Amino acid sequence: MAIAAWDCFTRVGPAEGERAIAQAIVYLACAPKSNAVYTAFKAALADARERPD
Repeated sequence: MAIAAWDCFTRVGPAEGERAIAQAIVYLACAPKSNAVYTAFKAALADARERPD
């Protein structure tokens, strides 16, 4: 979403591109949040450090 908004901004300029950026901001601000990926990554990292083989 953010890359698409940036791409739009760079292609059409600020006049229309700022609307795409604003839409991306609202979309991301309202999207459900979760730390599941962060938690899983930290657990995998801890496992890898405990068992380097």
